[in-house]
Amino acid sequence: MRKCLIAVIFLMAFPFIYFGVLTGIVYIQSIKYQPEFRKRADFLISCINDYRKKNGSYPKEENCVSDLVIKSHEMVNSPNLIGRGDFIFYTMHGVPPILIVGHWYPPNLIYDFDTNTYEENSRLFLDSGL
Repeated sequence: MRKCLIAVIFLMAFPFIYFGVLTGIVYIQSIKYQPEFRKRADFLISCINDYRKKNGSYPKEENCVSDLVIKSHEMVNSPNLIGRGDFIFYTMHGVPPILIVGHWYPPNLIYDFDTNTYEENSRLFLDSGL
């Protein structure tokens, strides 16, 4: 009877243990790939700041960095990141633009041009409902 009770408790707890281990693996993967996001962000920030110095304003078009430059700096199909090396140059109403490297949801990196700060694994867009 006691062995049966232990087996039932284990079977009930197994999904929670499995989910915990899976969550831990995903978290470790996101930490492992974060330096790649920082390297990409630094390169894009330098391109965008060069554009701003030449033209006096931030770029309005989405493709402010040419595809050739992106490919030569491994921004697309990087072996260290799952999927494409996506980035978004996002402007909000009356606010200096932000650069999102990665995805809308973590793992990602957000750079604020106004304060020159990085926010790693940001939940900005998850929390705001955008």
